[in-house]
Amino acid sequence: MNICKDCVFCVIGKQKKATDEHIDSPDCEKFLQDMLDFLSKNTFSHTTGWLSKKLEEIYEDYFGVQDDFPAIKHKYNQLLLKQQDQFLEKIKNSEDKIKTCINYACAGNYIDFGALDSVSDEKLSELIEREAPVDEKELQRFREDLAKAKTLVYVTDNCGEVVMDKLFMETIKSLYPELKITALLRGGLTGNDATLEDAEEIGLTGIVECVGNGSTVYGTDLSDISKEANELLHSADVIIAKGQANFETLHREGINPYYLFICKCQHFMEYFDVPLFSNIFVREDELEGRD
Repeated sequence: MNICKDCVFCVIGKQKKATDEHIDSPDCEKFLQDMLDFLSKNTFSHTTGWLSKKLEEIYEDYFGVQDDFPAIKHKYNQLLLKQQDQFLEKIKNSEDKIKTCINYACAGNYIDFGALDSVSDEKLSELIEREAPVDEKELQRFREDLAKAKTLVYVTDNCGEVVMDKLFMETIKSLYPELKITALLRGGLTGNDATLEDAEEIGLTGIVECVGNGSTVYGTDLSDISKEANELLHSADVIIAKGQANFETLHREGINPYYLFICKCQHFMEYFDVPLFSNIFVREDELEGRD
């Protein structure tokens, strides 16, 4: 899905905020000119994730990396790993294991240093503890799809939350043991998104097959990912696309994922007509006619 006007202003705003500390640098004007030149040629012909990454690369040419994401990623991977036993216990004792996993997976999606201006550990704990509504009709269809599927591709998003994704994949694997599950991760360092290295850190590689998508663009831009990743997505019986960036890149792109994330901005609050931090769990074909 190509970028919308709301997201253009958001992407530009993030670069403006990043340059505030360099406002007196002679490079600031040069960066701004390069960014505007790039936007004039590329703005509405690509996805939000693609445009965000390209503007970050222009920024880095002048000012270096914006944040120490390797340290941030390790922090949140370890934070959630330390709690995974209690999450597993709650899933095990739950009347609806799938629904509990969806709640955990959505709570973990809060750990997003791209969509949010800041991430609060207190807010994360609050979201983990809550039991938010999940559409029962969509849940039932998801179970029916899993029951007849042979392959599932789970497209991951951010670090930390990938621990919740691991627990969800483990649970699906236990309920549908004949189902082949593949986790699709980013192809390299992309903000605080999960990569193969993170999958190894949290133990996901020992549970399901893990594949890098060959791209460092935010989300899963089909025009930028590898042939292997494209084939996985187009041949999968069921796809779970985790996170807003995966929605922004995969919506209306000819495949039929289940989107799974929490609503983190005004644009999506209006699009789905929900409050901030609501769970979103919906299959692509349910969104026909909404745009």
